[in-house]
Amino acid sequence: MATNFVQSGHHITVTASADTASGDLVVIGDLVGVALGAALTGEDLVLAIDGVWNLPKVTDEAATLGQTLYTDAGTALTPTDSGGLTVAGVAVQAAATAAASVNVLLGYPGR
Repeated sequence: MATNFVQSGHHITVTASADTASGDLVVIGDLVGVALGAALTGEDLVLAIDGVWNLPKVTDEAATLGQTLYTDAGTALTPTDSGGLTVAGVAVQAAATAAASVNVLLGYPGR
């Protein structure tokens, strides 16, 4: 194996910038992940940065299969980029306007 290998990249460890619950969507710059456990501010936090996750969606917009989803601060996903939002991933299932969540494949189409 190459001597410069660090890790597989499916999970990464970061320092929590805020108190975080397991399952929370976390955004650090352009990095988007899902917390695999709880962490207090300043503690190590393990993020999953790939895979399909059911995450909160804004309830005034529908999402279609294959549509890019964005987030601003990691609180909810939206299919509308109003400028300055971070790509969270792609919807892998349609979600109606009233739906509170959507299944999203993290990281695409940015990969």
